[in-house]
Amino acid sequence: MTSPGELRVFISEGKGGHQRLIPVSAQFFSAVGDYLDRERPPVGHDRLFVVLRGPTRGRRLSADGLDEILDGVRKRTGLPKLTCHQLRHTCLTRLREAGMALEAVQAQKLLSFRS
Repeated sequence: MTSPGELRVFISEGKGGHQRLIPVSAQFFSAVGDYLDRERPPVGHDRLFVVLRGPTRGRRLSADGLDEILDGVRKRTGLPKLTCHQLRHTCLTRLREAGMALEAVQAQKLLSFRS
């Protein structure tokens, strides 16, 4: 579920069965719109991110599939390691560096909860 007016996205089935409400930029919604218009094949389910190529095209993107994408990015960029966990922490670090109050950053980390 997306909330463009609130600039947040609700993740219903995150890692470890956690749900998350995460802040995003307005640019995120524009990028998702472009993805839906240009890349995502028609599917018969409500998952936003799907496999784009190969025999499983159109199926929901799994955690393993996302790891494969990150492995490809890592190899192309020469990064020794890249994980979703690192991206999350990098995002929170950048929020702090941009001037977000420490309490607000800490609250972002607390926005995950068990389903």
